[in-house]
Amino acid sequence: EKVDEYARNVLKYEELLSAKEQERTSLLESYKSLTEEAERLDSTIQHSRDQQSSFELEVTSLHNEKKHLQELCQQQATEIEQHIATLESYEVQLSNLTHSMSRMEQTLRQE
Repeated sequence: EKVDEYARNVLKYEELLSAKEQERTSLLESYKSLTEEAERLDSTIQHSRDQQSSFELEVTSLHNEKKHLQELCQQQATEIEQHIATLESYEVQLSNLTHSMSRMEQTLRQE
């Protein structure tokens, strides 16, 4: 009877040890899977950070280019205004010369 009870206890402990071994194996597999997932996520995060840095550089570059083009447009607008003012001045001079020539022609005709 004691031998049977001992055998049952041994069997019960072997089953318990087997269940614990299966649980340990399952936990190790879960740990391995979670570790791989964490590494994959870390890689994804690093890739996202690299992309963000790249995008930030591109935005800065585009901002600088926009600023340069705005300055260039302003400079050209100023030059156009100067050319218009010069042209208007030439038109006034031409008009004055035309009137002056008309008066000279009239004076010559009267002589």
